[in-house]
Amino acid sequence: MNMKIQSFGHFIPKKNTQAKHKEKKEFEPIGALAVASGVALSLALIQKNKGIKIGNLKGEALHKKIGKVWKSFDIDYNVKDLFTMATSAIGAGLIYGFAKNKDKSLAGNKEKLKETVHAYATFGVPTALTAATLGLLGKTKIANKTLGQIIPIAVGVGAGMPLAHESSNWLNEKIDKNSEHREMKLKDYFIHIDDIIAVLILAKVPFAKKIQAGRLLPIIYGMLGYEVATKKECKTLDLLK
Repeated sequence: MNMKIQSFGHFIPKKNTQAKHKEKKEFEPIGALAVASGVALSLALIQKNKGIKIGNLKGEALHKKIGKVWKSFDIDYNVKDLFTMATSAIGAGLIYGFAKNKDKSLAGNKEKLKETVHAYATFGVPTALTAATLGLLGKTKIANKTLGQIIPIAVGVGAGMPLAHESSNWLNEKIDKNSEHREMKLKDYFIHIDDIIAVLILAKVPFAKKIQAGRLLPIIYGMLGYEVATKKECKTLDLLK
């Protein structure tokens, strides 16, 4: 660490002006497989509850097998389905993260717990607010009109995402008093595209149905779970930063 000396004889740390290099995260295939298994199990449960069957794939050409599986992903999701899939993905990621860490204590897994809280809040709060708004509007005359879709989206995204950030910050500060406060920024609306897709699907926006956005949810929620699974623990703390 570079130091400079004042005339008073005190040593004052000199800030390091060198560019910081972000540590490159290595791909963890076992972690990805664990999360994918969680997503697959939840997807199979959702399909079973809705009576969706892939059919017999034996003897079918490969492209037909892929086509049948892909078609089975076209699901009319409700709020219960979304929570089932997201919980399975994030839960599988957390279980894997705990399992691979030699330190099994809660204190030794704070970063994974905080990432779990953040992932679940940023998914759950907008989704729950959208579903609640749809439920309230369902009792009115505008439920089947364009305004009946716009209002839930505005509430879910506009109010839900900032509330999700604040609630996750509050909970994470309970887990770790030194937890970094994540500020809600404009770019977060683009980063958390999963929230927007889930809201559009729940609101039954025709555009979301047309582009078959629901087929992306297993991948998106899988990415949330993988972030939890591979979250690294902070081993050292630089007090001068």
